[in-house]
Amino acid sequence: MKNLISIILIAAIFVSCSDDGEKIIPTEIPVLPVESTFSMDFSINDANSGGRTAAKGIGNWARSTVIVTVWSALAGIYTAVPVASFKEAFNHEPTFDVSIRGWVWEYDFTLHANYHARLESEITASGVNWKMYISQEDSFQDFNWYSGFSDISGTSGTWTLNTNPQDPKPALEIIWNRNEDGTTKDLTYTNVIPDDVNNGGFIKFETSTETDYNRYYNIFQKKEDNTITIEWHKENHNGRVKDPAHYQDQNFHCWDESLTDKEC
Repeated sequence: MKNLISIILIAAIFVSCSDDGEKIIPTEIPVLPVESTFSMDFSINDANSGGRTAAKGIGNWARSTVIVTVWSALAGIYTAVPVASFKEAFNHEPTFDVSIRGWVWEYDFTLHANYHARLESEITASGVNWKMYISQEDSFQDFNWYSGFSDISGTSGTWTLNTNPQDPKPALEIIWNRNEDGTTKDLTYTNVIPDDVNNGGFIKFETSTETDYNRYYNIFQKKEDNTITIEWHKENHNGRVKDPAHYQDQNFHCWDESLTDKEC
């Protein structure tokens, strides 16, 4: 994706002075971050869809998918409504709201129920602040389901997702970085649930151009105080895993293109 808010650099802006200092009033619409800034690549779990025969029992590839699936399930719980609501924003034109001095996308969307969304943007000198308010008729109104920030270059940002209207507390923090061509460079999910035993645990996904392994996970299990490294090749499906708590060593444990264990 090109510079996310290059409009700040090239568009005409108005600046007003107040007790709070200077505020930027945009005349151009900020570009929405892409949907994939919410969604991690868990395709290591799909490696066996091509008809390969995985090693019997819990082999090295299977062990890796067990770990990743835990995070995939957690992410699914907390990102379902945010992803559905944000995806729908691309189908609508925003209007300028003078009261917040920012552009607003407002629309209805459906995900197992009917919702109303209000996505607010605030352009600053360093980027764009985003806030998503979601309502459901006869249930809850203007719940701030998630907030985020996109930097000037459009190549990095954050999201903070809350649990749900019945339990309004932070749940998942997302940090994302993107390459110049718009593809994902890295994406990190961190558990930020207050008082949760796994608060501070995280999974970081990263891509690279390495020939042996072009996808990486770095996973910190807070409760176990255990750091896991998984590296694999997305197209060839071979990979390796380092999991000190499980294997009782600091070595990598490998699998080949058929998902069968092999010596590293």
